[in-house]
Amino acid sequence: KDKRFGFDFILALNGALAMDADGNTLYEYPIRGDQPYGDTTLSRALVRRIWELTGRQCGIAFGDTRLDIHPDYPDGGKYGWTQLDPFDDLEKDVFSKMDTFSMLNTVCENEETTTRVTATLLEEFGDYVFPQQNGTCIDIPVRGMDKGEGIAKYAALMGVDENNIFTAGDNFNDLPMLRRYHGCAMASGVQAAKDVSEFICRDIAEVVDLAMKNH
Repeated sequence: KDKRFGFDFILALNGALAMDADGNTLYEYPIRGDQPYGDTTLSRALVRRIWELTGRQCGIAFGDTRLDIHPDYPDGGKYGWTQLDPFDDLEKDVFSKMDTFSMLNTVCENEETTTRVTATLLEEFGDYVFPQQNGTCIDIPVRGMDKGEGIAKYAALMGVDENNIFTAGDNFNDLPMLRRYHGCAMASGVQAAKDVSEFICRDIAEVVDLAMKNH
C-alpha cells in the first residue's frame, strides 16, 4: 500500500466503525436488521421505504464491505439486484446478509428532495436508526450514532484528551462533531456547518495549521 499519506486510524460510516491503520476493527455499532418491524423486519422495511421515496440505489455496509441494491443494473451485476418490484422477488440472499449491518445509505436527485426524505426516514424509523443528510446523500447508521459520538468513543478507547480534538466538515452529517470538538467548517460548506463551528477554513491544510498553532 502507498504510505505517503499515512493515518493512525479510520472512523467510518458516520462513526459506527473504527479501524486502526492496519484495517483491524476497533469497534463497530451495527444495526439489527432482523428485528421485527410491523409485519416484516427492519432491513426489509428500510430498503422498501428508501426505494419508495427515492427510486434509487440503497447501499448496505458490513464493516469494510459494501452491498448495493440498484434499480438500474441491467442484470443485477455483482453487487446489485434489480427485482425491487415486486419486492418479494428481490434475491433472498440480500436479506440473509442484513441480519446485522453497519449502515445504509442512498442518494436523491437534489438536495431539496434529500432534506425531505431524510426527515421522513427519521420520523418513521428514528427509534432504530439516525438518518443524516450529506449533500444529496443520506447516511443511516444505528440510532444514537453520529460522527461526534464516534469520535467520543474512539477518544475514550485511546485515552485522547477531547480538548485536543479538531474536526473539519462541510455538510449536515458533520454537525454533531463540529459542535462537539473545535469545529472547522469548510468555506465551501453549508451555512449550518459554519454556524456551529469555531473556525471557517479554506482547506484541510489550514485546519492542520490552525490545530498545531492552538495546541
